[in-house]
Amino acid sequence: MHKAMRIAAIRMRKELLSARVLCTYVVIAIYFWCLMEPVNEFAKDYACRVGPYGAVFIFSSIGSQVVLAIGAVFLFCNAPYRDSNYPYLVLRSGMRSWTLGNAIYIFQMAGIYVLFMILASVLPTAGNIEFTGSWGKVWTTLARTYVDDKYVILFEVSNGIRSNLQPAEALVLSGILEWLCFSLMGLIVYFGNSIDGKATGTLMSAFFAFYDLIIYNMLGNRYYKISPVSLARLSLVYEGAGITLDYALLALMAAGVAAVGLCYLIERRMRSGGKL
Repeated sequence: MHKAMRIAAIRMRKELLSARVLCTYVVIAIYFWCLMEPVNEFAKDYACRVGPYGAVFIFSSIGSQVVLAIGAVFLFCNAPYRDSNYPYLVLRSGMRSWTLGNAIYIFQMAGIYVLFMILASVLPTAGNIEFTGSWGKVWTTLARTYVDDKYVILFEVSNGIRSNLQPAEALVLSGILEWLCFSLMGLIVYFGNSIDGKATGTLMSAFFAFYDLIIYNMLGNRYYKISPVSLARLSLVYEGAGITLDYALLALMAAGVAAVGLCYLIERRMRSGGKL
């Protein structure tokens, strides 16, 4: 495990401040600002303060999830990380530690990505924020009533979430679901790109980014159970889509573990000249 953690640390140093990652974060920050600014205007017009829970509803919005998932694909699109140091690092650490280290990095980067998005949802309302244990007037109003068209709010505020969960609980659960989902998408990129050294995994993960929309427009609810991005939408648990919170968590965790195993197998295959 020590060697795997060292591999993860090396990968994080190389990737965290890379141009690709920084550009992704800038685009996502601008996107969150555009989503939250109408909410901020609504709160100011009605002399209300905004609770720091916008990320809960943005994570559960079908349109927003596509954008956020595509951002995750960009974060991991350079997997499987076989740069000039690859032969040396594999020789020193072993294939198992190499694969596990890259997987740990993917989980870490996905976690940073989710925390960044939560912060990005709070900053636009920083001057008008209210830290309380309740949803507050703004989120309750947006969840339960129709809002004037002059406030162009581009994500749905789920009354199912507001009615069934406390704000802190919802924020933690939605954050964990997003983290598991984006980690899985990164592992899919890693596995697929390892097959041929090209962009197979990137294309596979990009498909899953749009799969939620495909299900909504063309398929039935039963397909939500095999869609990582759908399982990360906490609102579906309360919309009669046939998904429970336990199922969503367990399915994403099981898929993540399986994906790590597949990444190890494909790395072994490539290292041994096509033989497992």
